[in-house]
Amino acid sequence: MEAIKAPMLSEAIESMKQLTETNQKLVDSVQIGTQFSQIFANTMSEQIAFQQSIGSMIQSIFNDFDWSSIRDGLRIQLEEYEIKVKKFDKELWTIDAELLDTFVDESRELNSSAIEKYVEDSLDSYIKFFMKDDLYSDYKLIIEQAYTAYKNGDYALTVFPLFAVIDNLISNTFSAYQIDIQLKPNLKKHKDKIYHKVKDYVETNEDKLAFYLMFFRRVFNVYTKIFEPSWNNHPNQINRNWIMHGSYTYNEITKLDTLKLFQLIKAIEVVKNISFEQDKQEVS
Repeated sequence: MEAIKAPMLSEAIESMKQLTETNQKLVDSVQIGTQFSQIFANTMSEQIAFQQSIGSMIQSIFNDFDWSSIRDGLRIQLEEYEIKVKKFDKELWTIDAELLDTFVDESRELNSSAIEKYVEDSLDSYIKFFMKDDLYSDYKLIIEQAYTAYKNGDYALTVFPLFAVIDNLISNTFSAYQIDIQLKPNLKKHKDKIYHKVKDYVETNEDKLAFYLMFFRRVFNVYTKIFEPSWNNHPNQINRNWIMHGSYTYNEITKLDTLKLFQLIKAIEVVKNISFEQDKQEVS
């Protein structure tokens, strides 16, 4: 299953061919580890625990790439796509390139019900993809068990392993990223909290990541909404902390909720094309 299909983004992909090929070589050489011991022990007073589960991440490959030659050409195209997809973030639908490409190629209207049907119809192929893709190799068992629970209609049981997968995929992605606390001293106490690391990355590297960042932004926005604390009131949408710590009304978890989590896991695939390790000069 390809991360970015050629028909919709042919011009962008052609101009970034060198970048993608280099990225893939690096991705193939990296074995992502896991560590689940702290996932279920986090407290509501903390943001998501950042887990140091690997020794190194994908090295930065953007430093020597001439982004200025393609940035202007991509901006108009990306702005058009951004308008199409950003409205679904608040509904917790993580639009990835493959999903968007399908709707654009087939001239289909992109709306919530159509996305739901697409994800439901694609779920079996998603699971097969997770089983063979290296990014998800450490999570095969719990993804399979989550899918079994989903097919049995046990949606409350489905979300627990899915949140565990999302926790670790995001944590592992940002294990090598550091917040510059000299530039942002107000974040000193939070510099090891994964939520703040992700937010800082989006704010400080947005321009040079033009192409893939649009799709990563979808991941970030949905991740933020389902993982942020809701201190006083029961959340209106699925919420990681409330669910994992026994505070959620579990009979309210629906099939639709689980489909959104499966789609988020699929969309996280975009991190294979992005380096999240800062250049040493940036954090010195």
